[in-house]
Amino acid sequence: MTPPQKLTSLTLAADMDHLPAFMACVTEAARGHGLGPELVAKIDLVVEEVITNICKYGAAPGPVELVCLGSAEAFFLEIVDAGRPFDITALPEPDLTKDVANRPIGGLGVYFIKKAADKLEYRREGGRNVLRLTFRKVPAA
Repeated sequence: MTPPQKLTSLTLAADMDHLPAFMACVTEAARGHGLGPELVAKIDLVVEEVITNICKYGAAPGPVELVCLGSAEAFFLEIVDAGRPFDITALPEPDLTKDVANRPIGGLGVYFIKKAADKLEYRREGGRNVLRLTFRKVPAA
């Protein structure tokens, strides 16, 4: 895989009022990188879910940095926040075999993020959560 190049970035406070700006940033970068409408829509939903979770549950009003990167093979997002440590990759998958009425509330957004991205990586760096998501331009065979 060729090394990714930075396409754009945006840093704003972890506030739901900034969600449209984060989404516009990623949409423009993904389209500009040549991604098709279906993949752009999927990436938009992932960004909406991640940013919403940071704003609602991160317990930190600090900045959120969204970095869009691209290579010949893939589109990458790095989302960095100063909230409490939260390793999305360590969460177990929900039990989808249970009746909807008997399932605990929540957890499906994280499940969607894990299924939508081709790869998720998490690290804690300098007191900040760093989530890197990879979306292949062409789905794996």
